[in-house]
Amino acid sequence: MDERALAKALGKFNRMVTAQQKLENSKSSDDLISAWEDFVIASGSFYAALEQGAKTSPQSNAWFGRVKGDRKKDPLLQYIQQARNAEEHGIEKISKPSNSAIALRSAGDEVHISSNGNGNWEVTYASGNVHFPNDEISLQPVTNRGKSYPPPKEHAGVQITDRRPRELAHLALRYFSTMIEEAKLLVQQG
Repeated sequence: MDERALAKALGKFNRMVTAQQKLENSKSSDDLISAWEDFVIASGSFYAALEQGAKTSPQSNAWFGRVKGDRKKDPLLQYIQQARNAEEHGIEKISKPSNSAIALRSAGDEVHISSNGNGNWEVTYASGNVHFPNDEISLQPVTNRGKSYPPPKEHAGVQITDRRPRELAHLALRYFSTMIEEAKLLVQQG
């Protein structure tokens, strides 16, 4: 493993940590959406740095092959990768505001909502000075190359009970920190 690649990956990991902290502390849906986008974009750069660094030795290359395989099989890791691709290359939103309160602050403000048929309502249009107190965001299915990837329900063989972006980022960071530790060992091996 190339030490420079590990250093770059650590920088991207730190960006993901910062984004996850913003997901924990943000009060507006706009800030939450921005933090989630920052998280998935940094995750793509994190993988890219490690992939390039792994090309320096057969052991590192084999390790990254396993990591890449995990990302293809694990619903959380796959979703994050595909959300990153959709955010970088697509036009559809990867997350949307969701909560139970809407405040229209000015005359002429407008909000359209529709039922998803499961007892939940979704904002389909908002114009003007619209505020969503107690904001949350919901992840959207993302589509790449004609294949749709729904928000994950499982990670590492365990059911995900809290599917909010802040929790998914937390789970992913645990996995990514293990990757960092493994990459450090590969650097030490030369």
